[in-house]
Amino acid sequence: MFEHKNILILIGNGFDIANGMETKFSDFANNYLDKIIIPELIRVRKGDCDKSLILSDPFFKNWNAKGTYNLPNKSYLSLWNSYDNHDMIRNEILNDYKKLNLILRNKFLAKLYSTESKNWFDIENLYFKNLIGLKKSVSVPGSSIKPLQNLNVNFNEVKTAVIDYLANIEVELDRSIAGFIQHHLEDLENLYFLNFNYTSTVLNYKHHIRTLQGCVINHIHGDFSRREDIVFGYGNDQNSEYQEIKSLEIDEFLRYFKTFDYLNNSHYDHLHNEFLNKYENFEVVVLGHSLGQTDKTLLSEIFNSASCKKIHFFKRSDLAHEPSLVRQNFRELGYAASRIINSEADLRNKVVNFEDSKYFP
Repeated sequence: MFEHKNILILIGNGFDIANGMETKFSDFANNYLDKIIIPELIRVRKGDCDKSLILSDPFFKNWNAKGTYNLPNKSYLSLWNSYDNHDMIRNEILNDYKKLNLILRNKFLAKLYSTESKNWFDIENLYFKNLIGLKKSVSVPGSSIKPLQNLNVNFNEVKTAVIDYLANIEVELDRSIAGFIQHHLEDLENLYFLNFNYTSTVLNYKHHIRTLQGCVINHIHGDFSRREDIVFGYGNDQNSEYQEIKSLEIDEFLRYFKTFDYLNNSHYDHLHNEFLNKYENFEVVVLGHSLGQTDKTLLSEIFNSASCKKIHFFKRSDLAHEPSLVRQNFRELGYAASRIINSEADLRNKVVNFEDSKYFP
């Protein structure tokens, strides 16, 4: 399977999902709706509080039991009549996520729901789009940066909520994945796991599988033991619009770019010193990473290195019942890789073709 003995393994959220863990964005969104938003709506509706940190002020005033129905239009009437019924409120919101634009104080979170985001990188992509949307208005001399500050406050609230959710998910191990690792990753001299997840799933496999005893695991985006160092933001500093907002010399624009978060600890340096700059030839294995633009800066350094000889994608076993979906998913990874690798010639030479690729459990 491998021509070289030095293997860099990229671990993305798909790896945790394959282990049966509820780490999708949709899992977080549903949990936040059930555990935070709806209980707050019920609490306020009963008149149990005089203010809310979650609900917007205009909605709170009209939703509070002391008031009468005075919401924008009749589309909210059925929500109003749901009163304190959790399931009825949930159905009302699920039928029209746009209601959250009025309900929530955090407008960025409301947008995430209303755009039906499905992946973690959608959060970071939407954040970047919102930044670009503020570029013109905030850059006008004498204009306030308050909208930009509000966006960053909203984004940080989402970041905190996401980390809290993921930190409480129990790590699962899958026998078929353990078998895959033992079969395909044995007899290799240097295994280096670059873990983009915050979870410790890979570390648990290391503790249980002899093949992994000598491997290195780099939690490039941090973990729950040091939350202040967790990297969560946009990671494509090659984007032309990023260069434009950087030139505005307004630091608030740069607050949540991964480039600067990588300077908070030595994880980035370790990747280069312990692997990228250490070996003349290496191959890359992609396990569960979507290769999205939000990690382009780092992925570009890996894929475009002259030492990177091969890049391995895997066919998804969970799609095996529909061969066309297996091929489509593989092809989409190729599209994503083409936005990172500098030339199509390198893409063709480095990425192992579909026919020669293996299935991942």
